[in-house]
Amino acid sequence: MDSNSLIVYVNNARAAGYSSQQIIETVEATGNIAATSYVSSLVQQLEFRDKLCRTTIKYDQNFLYESIYGAVLSGMANDDILHTCGEYCDVEDYAFCKLALHHILVHRVPSEAEIAAFLMDLKNKFTQTDSVFNLIKETVNEHFLSLIRKAFLEWYIYPAFVQGKDINFFLSLADKCGDIIIADYCRRTADKISIQKHGIRLDLKTAGSLASLTVDENTIPVAEIQANPNQPSIDEAGKLLVEVLKDFKIEAELVGAVSGPTFNRIEVKLGRGVKFGSVANFSDDLMQQLGDELGIDKAPMITSIKGRTAFDIPKFERETAYFRDYADFDSQIDIQKILIPGGIDVNGQYYKINFCDDNSPHVMGGGRTRSGKSQFLKSGIMYLARRYPPSVVRMVLSDVKRVTFGKFKNLPHLIGDVCKDAQSTADMLDFLVAEMELRYQEFEQWEDSGIENINQYNKLHSDNHVMPRIICWIDEISELLSDEGYSARIEKSLASLLRKAGAAGIHVGAYTQRPDAGALKPQIRSNFPAKTAFAVARPEDSKIILGDPNDERAKDLLGRGDFILRTPEVDVRLQALYLDDADDIEYFNQIMEEIINAADPYTAWDSGLDFDEFIEQLYLNKDTTDPHTVDRIVTNNQIKNGKNKTNFDSSFKFSVELDARAKDTIQTLWRRGYDANQITAEVFGKSKGGRDGDRKFEKNKKVVEKHIAELELNKEVKDDDI
Repeated sequence: MDSNSLIVYVNNARAAGYSSQQIIETVEATGNIAATSYVSSLVQQLEFRDKLCRTTIKYDQNFLYESIYGAVLSGMANDDILHTCGEYCDVEDYAFCKLALHHILVHRVPSEAEIAAFLMDLKNKFTQTDSVFNLIKETVNEHFLSLIRKAFLEWYIYPAFVQGKDINFFLSLADKCGDIIIADYCRRTADKISIQKHGIRLDLKTAGSLASLTVDENTIPVAEIQANPNQPSIDEAGKLLVEVLKDFKIEAELVGAVSGPTFNRIEVKLGRGVKFGSVANFSDDLMQQLGDELGIDKAPMITSIKGRTAFDIPKFERETAYFRDYADFDSQIDIQKILIPGGIDVNGQYYKINFCDDNSPHVMGGGRTRSGKSQFLKSGIMYLARRYPPSVVRMVLSDVKRVTFGKFKNLPHLIGDVCKDAQSTADMLDFLVAEMELRYQEFEQWEDSGIENINQYNKLHSDNHVMPRIICWIDEISELLSDEGYSARIEKSLASLLRKAGAAGIHVGAYTQRPDAGALKPQIRSNFPAKTAFAVARPEDSKIILGDPNDERAKDLLGRGDFILRTPEVDVRLQALYLDDADDIEYFNQIMEEIINAADPYTAWDSGLDFDEFIEQLYLNKDTTDPHTVDRIVTNNQIKNGKNKTNFDSSFKFSVELDARAKDTIQTLWRRGYDANQITAEVFGKSKGGRDGDRKFEKNKKVVEKHIAELELNKEVKDDDI
């Protein structure tokens, strides 16, 4: 179909009441990738028009910003966005739309697919430097500019340096490139050549164009030797900062400076009578006054610490804190301290998060794309799985975007499959609530010993008998709490777990890319005592994640693992550990193999609650919106015995509804001669092995066999008719 036919089809489908998702899925079913991409973009553009086409006196600015952001993501042209805004907005709103669009174009974090396409195009342009220089002038997005700079350094400057290009070659590049960061790369390289050949540094402190600076390598003037001609030392930066503050009538005294992996911290003591508020919003002024001299392209973060004010200046060349350099798998474990990596502070101190601590039984966090949030989650899961055996730590994973936790689907620590939608997450949270109640019933059996929580229980049963901790990791919690069908169930179970489950050894780590104050209600947020805020796109997101209506610091974070850890006792800026799960596949696979083959010296306490059977009975017993159902299942089906196991009514039948696609797959494979085991593995996935995995596979296999029997019966009937 051509574009005109697709437009007609989309308009007719919308008029008939079909949703955007239904329209896209219908086109997607044809297998035409180009048509699917075109229709997907088209319906999003139409949705943008629909959003603005309404009777209103004044638009909410958050609504306008989010609508424009969605239109940009859909691929809608900038002129079309502004034209549509001009049709429906008044002068003031239209002015805001122009500013919002510019902000989005500059600061939006591109997707991985966009980055891959951009790098491919960039590589083609590197055959001619003029093409690259034109691209620099045309590119407004800071993330794409960062990719160009990195590529220019790796693909052009470094090879030219290795080839022995002279000083003037690099000075000429600096003059032509039109970018201050690339120009700095070139000047540094020229300076390095001068040091290598002549043992002296160049005096490159020139104003304006660098074309005026031409070097005769035979008569290079002796220059003042500096540690870095373009960026002052950290102490010099501190002095410059104090001078600028004085220019703004702010009295301050330099206390000291320290260099961390991500930023340099300059600490000053404000003069008597000077309020912190006078410098709290000084970032933009400092960027304007000292951006070139300090060599920074991101505004510093300003915070109040005990007795001082800290100015965190981004480092030009950041250091990476690698997971493999800090992860400790050799020392003896302490079952009363279940730790995950936190990060490295500006002083090089390594922080860990302890789920057994009353200050961090549950952790909430968030951050935009490429903020380092996913790496933090992966590091936490990998560390728990490698450090602690399944008898000590079990895990639950919910990943509705299906991109973060997929690599961990075979961990022996998992209670069930990775939850991939709101329904399976609601089921799992209901299960955890039931498990929590059974644990408290177990504590009651030992009330004469004063047992009230898991710490006391495990101390009493220290002879290798352990009640395992359960860590529930949820990615994109805002999306789950916004789901119309399951948000009520998820919110109820989550609230119950956050209030009571910590003492029972069940902990929640909930994360989101875009915090939503409407979905993440205050009563939910307030029950997360520990916060981990990564770089966010909006000040409002920082306030939600950090739980403070005045704390906008997360908007000034640098991304790539730069985050703030806040608990009732700690408020510190850290660099998260980087786990090379994509780049260093060999190391990742090695750790996974060690996890699978690790010995387990402990015997785990077992509530007797089986996940699959619990879910089956959950749906047999109720409308799942009934708030008393989980309690009823635990109460009605629990039969106490000497081992405190839970029995379930075994009279119910296992039931799985096969959709049309599954039936078609079964029929196709059956006709080709595949057996029931092979067909079951194809339709439902292979068994993970072990008691739970094998049992689930056998139940699914019975469903497949039943459908095959129906196919065979239908075939016999048709043969008889013939």
